[in-house]
Amino acid sequence: MRCCVFLSALLLSMSASAALRWQADGTVRDERGKALQSGLTAVTTTLETPEGLFLAGQVPHGAKWRIAFLRLDLSGLRAWPLHAPPRQFFRYQGALYLHDMEGTVYQRTADGWPVADWRVPPASHILQPDADREIIVCTPAPMSKQESGRRHGACYARRAGWQHELDWWPDIPPRLCGDALVVLGWQSAQRQLFHVGLSDGAVQSGPIPPRKTLRPTLDLCALPRR
Repeated sequence: MRCCVFLSALLLSMSASAALRWQADGTVRDERGKALQSGLTAVTTTLETPEGLFLAGQVPHGAKWRIAFLRLDLSGLRAWPLHAPPRQFFRYQGALYLHDMEGTVYQRTADGWPVADWRVPPASHILQPDADREIIVCTPAPMSKQESGRRHGACYARRAGWQHELDWWPDIPPRLCGDALVVLGWQSAQRQLFHVGLSDGAVQSGPIPPRKTLRPTLDLCALPRR
């Protein structure tokens, strides 16, 4: 299932902050051990704010998903429905967002999480070199040529305006490394390491790591440039 491509990176068995700890089964605890169930059976993405904790994932009994919010003192729970499996919370230009596996973007407002007036491609991975000014959206190559009419993966900068077709390694998503986006992918049936300048989108190719090192734990930022 496509929503599971990055599940190992997103689904946390236990994560911690200064105030709250949350588990993949949706249970949230504070420092004193007080617990509250978010109503989610599987948490796939989280976002901490000064007011509390947002979680998104699947609800029990059926293919349904939602966003849950718990205050820092665990005094209550609020929830909002989603149309598809949640992918990732992110910040952009002073606002909070979430996008789902189908590409729908939701924006946090005083009224909840309504659908925003823009989308991203399905199954996208969002990186944030500067959450106030820019986001980089990377989309894996489709599983079939018919999917969404695309034949290749791609990365684009929403504000700077550059875009490149880059078929990246399925289990090793692109990373931000200094002033560049680093992508392990392939072009013309050959593996390549790409460095994409964040400001202008200029692309340089680098040395190719040995196949035996191609695992999800590979640190793209540690690989040398040519």
